[in-house]
Amino acid sequence: MHLTITDGDPKEYRTFVDAIPTFYPLCEHKLCHWHLLYRSNLMKVQTGKCGVKATILFRVVVLWIESWMTKIETQEEYELSKRLLADWLATPEAIDVKLGGMGQTIVSQINAYMTLSLFPHEQRWARYRYLYTQAFNTSASLYAEAENSALKRWGDGVRPSFSVPKATQVINEGTQPRSKKRHQKAVYNLNAAKTRKPAYYANIGDLVDYIQDSLSKDFEAAASFVLFRPNADQFWVKQATCKSKNTDIRKINNSSYYKYMIPQFERTRIVELVNIDGTFYLVCSCGKFQRQASPCAHLYKVLGQSPTSTDVSVRWTKHWDVYLHRSGHSDLSKHLEDLYKQERPGPVFVDSGQWVIGKGEKGSNFFETSLPYKPPVIRDFNRWAVSSQTTGADLSGTKNTTNMYFSSGMVQESTSLSREHAFQDSLH
Repeated sequence: MHLTITDGDPKEYRTFVDAIPTFYPLCEHKLCHWHLLYRSNLMKVQTGKCGVKATILFRVVVLWIESWMTKIETQEEYELSKRLLADWLATPEAIDVKLGGMGQTIVSQINAYMTLSLFPHEQRWARYRYLYTQAFNTSASLYAEAENSALKRWGDGVRPSFSVPKATQVINEGTQPRSKKRHQKAVYNLNAAKTRKPAYYANIGDLVDYIQDSLSKDFEAAASFVLFRPNADQFWVKQATCKSKNTDIRKINNSSYYKYMIPQFERTRIVELVNIDGTFYLVCSCGKFQRQASPCAHLYKVLGQSPTSTDVSVRWTKHWDVYLHRSGHSDLSKHLEDLYKQERPGPVFVDSGQWVIGKGEKGSNFFETSLPYKPPVIRDFNRWAVSSQTTGADLSGTKNTTNMYFSSGMVQESTSLSREHAFQDSLH
């Protein structure tokens, strides 16, 4: 076990978490981001009477906070995004109702939620802390909730007079048809002949549908990246353009307005060659292979070849879904487990000479500015980008003059915003 996800009540998970190191020394604990955000007091904030703009701005705040749980990749990105939100929440745009803002009361409620319910537990939900944890890209306890729902549904047949074995039998009999139906579907998927597939699906028919779609999207997305090879052991991969094609992105009634408001970052991925017993494997700094056990678009950019079934973990095969721990298939089940234990950190790389050392599809300067160990760079189309074309920002008044990205580009308002629930001080 690598990760366990629970709801946010410490009274429920503290005892369980304390026992994890004893029984699962390699396991980490994470809070379900859906419960932490969408089942919190923040969702009880009333915005209906504040106007359309204020409602949209509140939605911006919610998605901004969610980006810390699902999109942020480094602590530096997280601190920067957090600082920008603090700065913006103190501006007339966010506070002044006459300007379409949310109002001081709502802003104070937002600050209270972050100060009291969110930041004290950030080590258990911030995405950058779990970037390389194998969780098959799960950040919420939705699957467990589905199982709990089934147990509760079939638990209705349990009577107070039943003994524990009798109650267990009733629940088991109720859930068996559901398990049998799921297994039948897995067998059907294993034997089904798919039609209208892209040509590069030919070699991955033994994989479950979800991962086939994921590989297809990543392989297709690889074309939107450019590559530079600085040395024999590394490749730098970055999206070819960081500009938005949507010219109306700054309009508040535009569907892309959230992308304009919520900080998004340029990232250069470092793909490294790892030599294990004479075989070279590719490992990407984005961590997708570690999280999901399947290659990312950056790896396919380096590989330059269509997906194959050997690119992913054996856990994504239909055979794993159908035969693991099934009656009458003990030998195959053991073979699948042995394959899983022998898995490597990434897909195999055979150097065909396509990528020459010191050269690439763009110059090295294009990649160097956004390497993982450099200060975060916000994408050009984003409101908070350090660009006069994007924000018209006056950066002379930033609190950290060595890093211009900490400026929100907004004029601060001298308001009497309640200091009780303001979190700006804790960030400096």
